[in-house]
Amino acid sequence: MELTERQQAALEQAMYQFWSRGVDDTSYNVLVEATGMSRKALYATWPEKELLVRQTMKLYRDTVLSSLTDVLANPSQDAVRAFWDVAEAAAVPGWPGCYLLRSATGELRKDPEIVAMYGEFVQTIRKGIAESVRRRVNDPDVTATQAVALLNFLTDLASQQAPESALRPVLNAGRAACAVQ
Repeated sequence: MELTERQQAALEQAMYQFWSRGVDDTSYNVLVEATGMSRKALYATWPEKELLVRQTMKLYRDTVLSSLTDVLANPSQDAVRAFWDVAEAAAVPGWPGCYLLRSATGELRKDPEIVAMYGEFVQTIRKGIAESVRRRVNDPDVTATQAVALLNFLTDLASQQAPESALRPVLNAGRAACAVQ
C-alpha cells in the first residue's frame, strides 16, 4: 500500500503511540488525536486496527531495529561492541523498551505475522553475534542466545520504567557475555 505523506506521518505517530502505550491501550481516539487524522480517514486507510499495527511494526523494524541489525552486517568484535553501544544509547529514562520484543511476547503473541517478524529479528541478532564472537568464545551459539535473552530482559525492565541503575548491569552482562568489555 502506497501512503501519502500525511498517511506516512500518521503511521509514524501511530507507531509511537503503540510503542509507548501498548497496542491494547491505544484506542482510536488516541490515534485520532496523535495523528491529526479523522476517525473516518484512519478507517479508510487502515480498515482494521491489526493492519495498522502490522504496518507500524514493519516501520519500526525497518527504521528503529535496523540500527541494531545493521551494525551486525559485517561480523566482528567492533560490530558486537557497536551492537551493545546502540542498545545502551536506547536504554535511557523513559524508553518503553523494544516495541517488537514487547509486543511479540506479550499482547500480540498470537499474531503470526508479528511472531514471524520477532523470529526473524532474533535470528538476525543471534547469527550476527555468533559470527562476530566465533573466534573469541567457546560456544558462540550460547553467547548469541545470552545476548538475545539479555536484550529481552533489558526491554522488560525498560517497559517497567526501571531506573538506569537497573539497566546498566544488564548492558554490562551483555558486553561481558560477548567478550567486549
